[in-house]
Amino acid sequence: MDVEELAKELKAVANSDDAVAMRAYMKNKFEFLGIKTPARRKLAKIFIKQ
Repeated sequence: MDVEELAKELKAVANSDDAVAMRAYMKNKFEFLGIKTPARRKLAKIFIKQ
């Protein structure tokens, strides 16, 4: 898995409703895809192993 594939996988599990809540929690200082931690960790673990 390369960086482009990782980005594609992250966007596939993104949730725009969660992204709005995450942005609000951080007072709109950062952009979020709306990916919850368990899904993000799973994809990151696969990426790092390869």
